[in-house]
Amino acid sequence: MLVSFKEILAMAEKGDFAIPAFNVYNMETVIGVFNAAQKAHAPVIMQIYPRLIKEQAGYFLAPSVLAAAAKADVPVCFHLDHGPSELETTRALRYGATGIMIDASSLPYEENIALTRRVVETCAYDGVQVEGELGHVGSVNDDSMDEFTNVEEAKNFVEKTGVAALAVLVATVLTPVLQIYGSSMTPTLSEGDIVVSLKGAEFRQGDLIAFYLGNKILVKRCIAGPGQ
Repeated sequence: MLVSFKEILAMAEKGDFAIPAFNVYNMETVIGVFNAAQKAHAPVIMQIYPRLIKEQAGYFLAPSVLAAAAKADVPVCFHLDHGPSELETTRALRYGATGIMIDASSLPYEENIALTRRVVETCAYDGVQVEGELGHVGSVNDDSMDEFTNVEEAKNFVEKTGVAALAVLVATVLTPVLQIYGSSMTPTLSEGDIVVSLKGAEFRQGDLIAFYLGNKILVKRCIAGPGQ
């Protein structure tokens, strides 16, 4: 069943679990995510790359996602991933997306707020909620990854934009746990009532995963990875 971004976030909060978001780019990936969600009896987010929207390939892909969602016995949200501008976000809405991400994290802070707020206001007319991004989510070799998202900036960002979810930089990159521990950066994002979106990480069974909560470190072991 097709559900909104708001509805699927509420399911995650109520059930106290994370919902995976998979990027789909052709019929095969749509079917693969559909079959996996059905087999796991789990809600899922199907995301579409912004370049597909910009190149209008999304015009042909979107009906496949919507058809899969309609056929699914589990909740499916159709989401735009990392939309860089209003062109992609508006077009994704027109194609039937039930969730929108605007990624203006490369812009100065106030410009990020202004663009994100405009997208939130536009999407509100269609009852669609928005995910924003604050702090560049890159890799350990990325020069722009110099500090974690600041909690006060995040709080102000959410209040001024009205986003339903926020992608933040909290070491969500492909990097060994030992490298995270050895980092000189001090994460500060630790409070608030907003869904935090973790991106850019892939783990295998047995991997140790470190989550930072203020000055606390929570370490969990991954029980399963892709294909496991």
